[in-house]
Amino acid sequence: MKGSFFFIFCIGSFLSLTLSEPSLECKQWGFSDPACSDCDSLATFIADEEELVDQCRQCCLRDKTVTYTQATLQVCPSRVHLWPEIDRFIDKTAQKYKGVLKVKWLPNSIPTLKLKHEGGTETLRVDGWISPQLEQFLNERVMMKVSS
Repeated sequence: MKGSFFFIFCIGSFLSLTLSEPSLECKQWGFSDPACSDCDSLATFIADEEELVDQCRQCCLRDKTVTYTQATLQVCPSRVHLWPEIDRFIDKTAQKYKGVLKVKWLPNSIPTLKLKHEGGTETLRVDGWISPQLEQFLNERVMMKVSS
């Protein structure tokens, strides 16, 4: 009886650790707790990359959607032309998110979103994103400040 209790305890502990921590494999793939709805959005933009979408779905969190209070888009000023969609977003759309989005010009960086939430911060590479994806993400996941 004690042996089976110990076995069940060990299995339960393993499962809780496995389910609560993002796997090393997910981090290597570049995913940091994406919401499953983000994977669905990803699928619409890169339909020919089924493997990447499958990896996203393996790493996504169904019940937890983090809402961010502030975002910082970090971009290298001398290399921003390498990402025309990011450049276009900064020129034409970023001002729409004044108060919750800052653009930080950081030498030698790839386009990255630094996201703040009540539990800390997260980093998300956006170098492959197009302008509408950035807008959708900010609209859905970053709390807009309302002027009174």
